[in-house]
Amino acid sequence: MRDIIFANWDFMRWLRLIIGGYFMYVAIVGGESVLGFLAAFFIFQALTNTGCGVNGCAPRPYSKTDIQSEDPDYEIIKPK
Repeated sequence: MRDIIFANWDFMRWLRLIIGGYFMYVAIVGGESVLGFLAAFFIFQALTNTGCGVNGCAPRPYSKTDIQSEDPDYEIIKPK
């Protein structure tokens, strides 16, 4: 868990943390409980590196080296 929190901080994680911090500040100053839940959501996403950001939920894009050009193994069955 420690590695997840302290590793791979990119732009989107920092942006989620800043948005969550701002929402938390506004929630505390304004007394908005719903905004506090939204702030907790963004902060959780930033700390655990989850969420649907840029390619967050999308599968890893494949390069040409990942695609194998082998013929599939199959057997043709002819009816009698």
